[in-house]
Amino acid sequence: SCGRKEEEREMLTPRFTVSQDEAFVIVTMCVPGYLKLGEDDIWIDGSTFKFHAHPYFLSLTFQHDLVEDGRECAEFDRLANKLVVKLPKKENGQFFDGLDMLTTLLTPRKTPSAAGTAPPNIEVLSTTPNPDAPAEEEDWSFEQHLPQEESPELLLGKPHYGFNDAYTNFFPPLQEEISEIVDLADPDNVPAAQRRVLRMQQEDAKFYEQQDHYMMDFVDDTEVTKALEYTPVWCTEREHMHQLRRGMAAQASTAVLPNDSASLTPASLANMVAQAMDVDAAAATSTAAAPVAATGATSASVTSTPVAPTSVADDAFAAQNKAQKLEESVIYIAPEQVQALASLPKKEYLVSNMQALLCGLMQVLYGYAYDMRATQGEHTVESAWTVAKLSPLLSWLDPPCSLQDSVVGCLRRALAFPLYRNWKLAKLVVRDTADILRLGPRAVVRSLLEVRDIFLRSENRHYLNTLFIDDYCCWVQTLPRQGLWTDLADELMRVDAAVAKADVGWSLDELEKQAVEELANAGPAQEGAEDERRPL
Repeated sequence: SCGRKEEEREMLTPRFTVSQDEAFVIVTMCVPGYLKLGEDDIWIDGSTFKFHAHPYFLSLTFQHDLVEDGRECAEFDRLANKLVVKLPKKENGQFFDGLDMLTTLLTPRKTPSAAGTAPPNIEVLSTTPNPDAPAEEEDWSFEQHLPQEESPELLLGKPHYGFNDAYTNFFPPLQEEISEIVDLADPDNVPAAQRRVLRMQQEDAKFYEQQDHYMMDFVDDTEVTKALEYTPVWCTEREHMHQLRRGMAAQASTAVLPNDSASLTPASLANMVAQAMDVDAAAATSTAAAPVAATGATSASVTSTPVAPTSVADDAFAAQNKAQKLEESVIYIAPEQVQALASLPKKEYLVSNMQALLCGLMQVLYGYAYDMRATQGEHTVESAWTVAKLSPLLSWLDPPCSLQDSVVGCLRRALAFPLYRNWKLAKLVVRDTADILRLGPRAVVRSLLEVRDIFLRSENRHYLNTLFIDDYCCWVQTLPRQGLWTDLADELMRVDAAVAKADVGWSLDELEKQAVEELANAGPAQEGAEDERRPL
């Protein structure tokens, strides 16, 4: 037993990527060339693939089933330290979505123990693989035990906070650090409703105490203009994606059918889309501003020759596969971010309020987007402060109840705290947030990973990763890739268009008018006066 526990501690997850063609899911692992491999080291069961060659262990759970029918194979390039495993799909031509969401692939999915029996309402906090399970069961995982927690009776009445309100009594050991983590002085004794009241009081006091800062940024917007004119990476990616889509639409609309009298069938339409995407993919290689190799999602070393489409299903797979590859080529994820994804905790979530989580996600992305504009893409030692400060969720543990509540909360903090306090800039960052959401989960996860890294470099705000960011990184990977993100971005833009200056609760128009009058009355001698900003 002692030896087994020691071996479990030594098990390593190899670096890996996953790609696919019509017939296979292709897993490429980086393992040392001296590794000894046997026939039993690779195992396929339904949607699960497992690999074990001591000290390496990898277990992946896919969206659809695989099959062990003799076509499975592995190629080991010992000089390159690369093992390529080809896993046959049960249904040829079926598209496996989310192969770039590594944390989700590493999380095993539970199934009901009997037909018609629903899974229990428990949240899986973590999973740990076991390569030494009995051979006859071929089950390489062992029973999990949740950590002992206080009973609900003992927790009754205690404030909850963090992702999905999953935390309580988090701060007692951190009394000296609380002020460097959140603005709320006593998180474990202040209920949620009171947090909001205190937060808004803080914002009101800060804004009116330094209202001259807002007035100054209105009349002397030289530095603000630089932030407004900066082009962040998601804007470049958005335009790139628009070009690709326009090219696809043009290709499809101008394509000539083999027979003028033939009807446009689903199969021919899919072929047109696939051809258009081929053309745009080639153009993307020469025009993309960011690197086009999405190292976290596909393996350049694995090449396959897909069978020419012969059915609607084949055409649909080709279109979906090429669409995902284009997304991966446009939205770059760095290798270190890929490894961060693989290192995240493997959890399943019972979400109590999905709307609150999505609105909270918007606030996290808002703080990130503001910092990107303010620093013109070069994060500074103040970035952790900025990202956390502009989000009511992160700074006050105050989750928004709607998108409008989320937007107004971020606008208020953007006008009360950071270096640049300007209405146009604050509103532009809302549109930036919508752009990130519209690009889909890959862009969202990448942004969250950057926030995570920013907090990791902070002396105390790294605790926010535990409370929020790590869970957001994992949870976003479980959400649908299509539909949700576009709808959320559209709704955010609709809300943003409806939010006016009066909604933040401050007399912004009057202050702007006063600032213009004071500037006009100051006289020519003051026109060249140096900008004396208040230190943060």
